[in-house]
Amino acid sequence: MLRRSKKQKLAKEDEEDARIRDTESPSSVYLVVGHGVTRPSYSLFKVNPHLPANADDGGDTPLPLLPYLAHLTGKHYMSFVSVRSRRHAPWIVGVGGSSARNYGPEETCGFDSLMRMEISVPKLLSTKLCPILLPFGDKIYALARRPAVTGDVNFVPWFEVLYLSVARVDDDASDRLVGCEWRPLPRPPFFPWDLTPTDYIFPPVVTVKSHVAVASYILLSITGQTGTHMFDVETEEWRKLDDNDLPFHGRAVPLQGTGTLYLGLSNTTNAITAYRIKVVSAASAVASPSITPTGCLSSLRRCKPKHHTYRVPVLVNC
Repeated sequence: MLRRSKKQKLAKEDEEDARIRDTESPSSVYLVVGHGVTRPSYSLFKVNPHLPANADDGGDTPLPLLPYLAHLTGKHYMSFVSVRSRRHAPWIVGVGGSSARNYGPEETCGFDSLMRMEISVPKLLSTKLCPILLPFGDKIYALARRPAVTGDVNFVPWFEVLYLSVARVDDDASDRLVGCEWRPLPRPPFFPWDLTPTDYIFPPVVTVKSHVAVASYILLSITGQTGTHMFDVETEEWRKLDDNDLPFHGRAVPLQGTGTLYLGLSNTTNAITAYRIKVVSAASAVASPSITPTGCLSSLRRCKPKHHTYRVPVLVNC
């Protein structure tokens, strides 16, 4: 009897996995629009990335309106990211806020793309203004974009992670995600620390100016000093990679299907540029990894794919 029950459970899980795969294709794209001071704070639309372009009309034909999906309730100045795993359909998660004060909206919000409904997400350990969000499998990493040493916003912990491997939407708890919570991570060693009393009066200003997720690493450069820093998501350790800044500003996003090709805004031309980024380990086991362009021996350089022009809107890919 127990064996039959176990087989039935496994069969049910397989059916659920198949339903998720059939419902949501890997190419689904969503657009999150913020509404300034109005409430609800955000609107969610689904984008059709395969709309045929009419090259004969000179671009005068208007595109159809995007299908509206939902309003998302949350504090203003959030960042959004999508995360998916074998256990659930893609979730769109929003994190952040401009104030730690509890004036109604939460500092996190979410959307279940399979059920087409808004869900509640566990609250961050500290309020972060437009944090840097990076998904790795079924985990979301949240890093303060401009760390603060006083006040309630962008204060410690500056770096957190949310595990969603066993998370699920609890219908009996106001559609809230259960089985997950944020956990603090080692502070970035290049953020302000060990300050003097004078430093607290005139605190140093540090801002993450560029970042990218490559393989199992988070790479970033900051203002006030040159160099690239690296966080290993497997060992949860920070390292100084080298003394060269990343060659783009803001976030570099992966180009699907290419493996090592990323799109970012060039530091020199401010144009959308394709970069080949690869993290390789040195021969010595104690040496820090380094970045080299694919097929190149010099420092990271710009690589232009032929016959392609890229335009990057503010989108969430699921």
